[in-house]
Amino acid sequence: MSDKQEIFVAAAIVTLVRYIFSSIVLLAVLVSESSTGQSSSISPRGNAEQLKIGRFRYRTLVNGKDGGTSEISISKSSANIFTFTNHVSGAFAQQWEAVATTMFAPLSAKLTFGEGDKVRPRFELNYRDGRAIGWRIEKSTANKVEVDVKVLPDTVDQRIDWAAAMSQDLAPGHQFAFSVFDPATQISHVTGRVVGPETVTVPAGTFAAVRIAYTMEKPDHKETYQVLTNATGARILLKEEFPNGAITELLRSKE
Repeated sequence: MSDKQEIFVAAAIVTLVRYIFSSIVLLAVLVSESSTGQSSSISPRGNAEQLKIGRFRYRTLVNGKDGGTSEISISKSSANIFTFTNHVSGAFAQQWEAVATTMFAPLSAKLTFGEGDKVRPRFELNYRDGRAIGWRIEKSTANKVEVDVKVLPDTVDQRIDWAAAMSQDLAPGHQFAFSVFDPATQISHVTGRVVGPETVTVPAGTFAAVRIAYTMEKPDHKETYQVLTNATGARILLKEEFPNGAITELLRSKE
C-alpha cells in the first residue's frame, strides 16, 4: 500500500469514528429528553382530533367587569373537516367562522362585526393553492379591498390560533411554532410553550388544567396569549387570557 493510500484509509477511519460518536451522542440526547417528558424540538400546528366536539358558552371579563358572552361551536364532518364558529355579544360583538383540516390547514374564514341591524361584514377568505384569496373591508375608509396573498405552509387562520395551541403535546416545556394569517395584518409568526399543570376554577367548575402560552409577532408589536385546557380527555378551552387584559371563562358546554 502506498503512502497516499495509507493516508486515505486513515482519514476514512477517522471520519467513520466521528460519525459513530456523533450518532451515539444524538441518541443519548433523544433518550434523555424522552425520559424527562420534555422536548427541546419545535413542533408545527396541532391536531384537531384532540379537541372536544360541541358548543361552549363563555363569559368575558375586562378588568373584572362584564364584557359580554360568546359561544364557540366545534363540529367535524365525515370528510374530517373541522368547522369552528363563534358568536360574541357585548363589548366585542362579532361572528366568525373558520374551516380547517385535521392538522389546521386553513380552508376558509369569514368575519362580521356588530349584532342585529348593526352587523358589518369585515372579510371573507378562501385558502387554496397556498394562497389566501378573498376580500376585506378597510377599517379607516370602509372600502372593499381584494385579498390575494401567498401564505406559508404552516399557516393557521388567526381565528383559531388558540385551538392549534391547545391541540399540542401537553408535556411541560413542549415548544411549538406556526404562522397565522389575518387579512389586515397578513402573516404573523407564532411561538409557544406548554407552561405546565395547574388547577383552574371557572364558572363551569374546577379543573385539573394545563397552561399554554404563545406569542404572536405582529408587524409592529408582539401579542402574548395564554390558554388553559383540561389536562386529560378531549380538550376544551377553559380560559383564555388576552394581551389587552380581557379574559374569557367557560360557563358551560353542550355535546
